[in-house]
Amino acid sequence: MFTQNRANNFSGKAEFLFSKEIDIEPLTYNIQDVQLPELVLSPATIHYRGANGNIPGDTLEPAQELEMNFILDEELEVLFTLMQIQNMNFENGTSDDTLVVNIFNQKTKVIATASFTNVWIQRIGGIQYTTKGEDTTVIIPVTISYLNYIINKAV
Repeated sequence: MFTQNRANNFSGKAEFLFSKEIDIEPLTYNIQDVQLPELVLSPATIHYRGANGNIPGDTLEPAQELEMNFILDEELEVLFTLMQIQNMNFENGTSDDTLVVNIFNQKTKVIATASFTNVWIQRIGGIQYTTKGEDTTVIIPVTISYLNYIINKAV
């Protein structure tokens, strides 16, 4: 059975790809916001004739945490599935899993795909229900840690 939580046209979609067959129902997650990690080309300092300066180095360093706001469904399947994944990470102590995030333009066309490998759920934030304002979308903040990250342009 496949569960889909609701989203608007500006949402991204994400899904976990597990390295082993596990008993967690596949779920496509709608993301309200995500900031893709920064990539830093570390400089190398050179000394030439008494002057110091920087040139591009040989190390590209991505951040290793990703903050995301998932849109919560009415049955809380997103919350319970994230908790299951986090418990699996806790029990195993390692993770070979992948998180794939599809980035959409405003016409709901996928323009890029970001892949995060060796992911584990570091933090599942609290849920705030409110009746104030017009927005009835409930989000859950999640911090994902990972070892590697790559983003590719959609073809």
